[in-house]
Amino acid sequence: MGTRGGLKRAEIIERVRRRPYNANEIARLIGVDYKTARHHLKVLIDNKILDKSVERYGTLYFWSATMQANTAAWDEIWGDVGEKLESPRRNSDGEPTG
Repeated sequence: MGTRGGLKRAEIIERVRRRPYNANEIARLIGVDYKTARHHLKVLIDNKILDKSVERYGTLYFWSATMQANTAAWDEIWGDVGEKLESPRRNSDGEPTG
C-alpha cells in the first residue's frame, strides 16, 4: 500500500471482491480515467491479485485463487486501508488535500 497508487489498487481489490467489473466500470467507480484503471488492473494481474475473463471488449476482472485463499490476510489489510480511504480527500500519494 506504500506505493504510488496503492490506495486506488486497494479500492479496486475490495470492489472486485464483491463482484466482477470491467475496466470502464472500475475507472468510473474509483474516479480515474480508463488508461489509469487499465494500468492498475495490469499491476494487480501481474502480481496475481486479480484474474480476468477472456481478453475482449468488456473483459471482467475478479479475485484470483491466491486472494481467495488469503481472505483473512486481506481483511486485515483492508481494515487499515479502508480507514485511509474514508478520511478526508487524498492525492495520488495518499496525502490529504485541501
